[in-house]
Amino acid sequence: MVMKGYDPRTNGGQYLEDLATAYWVSDALFTALEMDLFQTIDDFGIRGASLAELAQKLQANESALGRYLALLNSLGLLGQHQNIYYNQLITREYLLKASPLYQGDSLLWRKNLSDDWSTLKAALTAGGRVNFLPETISEDELNHRRAKYIRAMDNVAKLKARD
Repeated sequence: MVMKGYDPRTNGGQYLEDLATAYWVSDALFTALEMDLFQTIDDFGIRGASLAELAQKLQANESALGRYLALLNSLGLLGQHQNIYYNQLITREYLLKASPLYQGDSLLWRKNLSDDWSTLKAALTAGGRVNFLPETISEDELNHRRAKYIRAMDNVAKLKARD
């Protein structure tokens, strides 16, 4: 796998650093989805939301949230004009639940896979999967997980069908 814009033969050190820290970006995206941040901003309407409004609505520390919003802005997921934040086109198109191309469920499903990836070394030693669901998991929890998976795959299918 080659990260877009990098040639590991000529960008060695930076390429390796970017590989090692790639999860920082995905965790930032997962957190925004789990907090329902994009929907919260959308609920404020066309004018967007101020940092203070978002901090109050999300029950977040204003200073920490400001730094986090700056990160999401740098990733192109949010826009900012003065102290007002708004969703960018990509966010409105793929990360708002009302959008026909909503991808939030499929993105959060990928977060659920991180537990499996964290056991990669053990799986290589064992020759297969080592991370299994607990035997005590209830049928209700299994049904909940299945429903989340179906929603996630539906998100992906809608996007791929369009392409």
